Amino acid sequence: TTEMGTFAIRVTGATRQYVRDGKATTAIEDVTFEVGDREVVALLGPSGCGKSTLLRAVAGLEVLDAGSVEHGKAQNGRPPAGIVFQEPLLLPWLTIRENVALGLRYRANRGRGGAGEVERALSDFGISAIADSYPKEVSGGQAQRASLARTVVTRPSVLLLDEPFSALDPATRGAMQDWLRDIIRREKLAAILVTHDVDEALAVSDRVLLMTKGPGSIVDSWDGPHSPESRAEARNAILGRYRTDIGLGATGSYAI
Repeated sequence: TTEMGTFAIRVTGATRQYVRDGKATTAIEDVTFEVGDREVVALLGPSGCGKSTLLRAVAGLEVLDAGSVEHGKAQNGRPPAGIVFQEPLLLPWLTIRENVALGLRYRANRGRGGAGEVERALSDFGISAIADSYPKEVSGGQAQRASLARTVVTRPSVLLLDEPFSALDPATRGAMQDWLRDIIRREKLAAILVTHDVDEALAVSDRVLLMTKGPGSIVDSWDGPHSPESRAEARNAILGRYRTDIGLGATGSYAI
């Protein structure tokens, strides 16, 4: 539950431009939103709307041309955020256990835990049985669990997720969505999930922010539904807004 008066991330007037061949393109413009403590927010929108650029700016991997990003629990000037990308990005010469432990080896994370923390993460993420396997020997879902465990074991207060399940098959993807929400709640994290899938956004998040491109900006928001009826209502409203603002095809596909 979000605590009143607290925030994990506050983005104000975020603008980012790229210059290619002498031509400037604005990826995101004047984006403002806040993520409450322990709140999960989905950034939903079509490819090219600047979702990933915005997430990378929150992570400190992109420098904004205007605007600011504030972290509610910044420590020693270092944002306490962990980012998980579309691909697991595991090191192939390390076992799953060694990959999970990798985050704790970096200087910034020393003193945050040891072997006991790694073993607990392997157990919590359901990958203890494959801990001695190498990345090429495990499934896509298991590899992404290992990637998430490697990030969570460093104890971030905010989890940043850039379409982490897009490469998985539908059945695995659905199971991972349910599991991710449980992990976020258990670890008491705030999170930002970038996705182009309406159902994924509604399944995982407390609040959905709809982005449109040209340049990328937030055009609408929905509080996360809890009952099947309210989720269906929100889904229809989001798809309707897509059709109006973005020109969704007649198929009504939810994977946008």
